[in-house]
Amino acid sequence: MKEKEFWFRRKRYGWGWYPRSWKGWSVLLAYLVLVIGGSRLFYFFGDEHAPRWSALCLFAATIVLAAIVWKKGESPRWQWGEKKKDRM
Repeated sequence: MKEKEFWFRRKRYGWGWYPRSWKGWSVLLAYLVLVIGGSRLFYFFGDEHAPRWSALCLFAATIVLAAIVWKKGESPRWQWGEKKKDRM
């Protein structure tokens, strides 16, 4: 059976992930482009509701990022360092 390829690795200290492969880095880059580019786009057109649309863009992009990381990352858990058996 083929081992599952993880795009995001669990952090060694605390809770969360960081990119592990080029696919993970591309997802993170796309997130940053959407958040920064999306918010700038609303302000560029001078919409009076730009702050609301920017916040909505940030919220939606963050939800999508969290779903991708949850699906393609290692299982989340709190940890503080390596397990003793992993150090040997």
